[in-house]
Amino acid sequence: MSPRTPIMLHIIYILIPVLLSPLLVSCGGSGMLSLAGPWKIADEDRGEYKNKNFDDASWETVYLPGNS
Repeated sequence: MSPRTPIMLHIIYILIPVLLSPLLVSCGGSGMLSLAGPWKIADEDRGEYKNKNFDDASWETVYLPGNS
């Protein structure tokens, strides 16, 4: 083990919680991400759906229940 390894491990142990904290905050601290709200759905999957300019205005909107 090189002399730099313990230092790198300390840096990693500090960075992991720092990098994960925004995810935990966005989950409301509960560890679960709420999917409540409006969602557009289609009954098929086509390649053009991934395009930024795809118009999904004709798709059905569903509202998922949840704690919001």
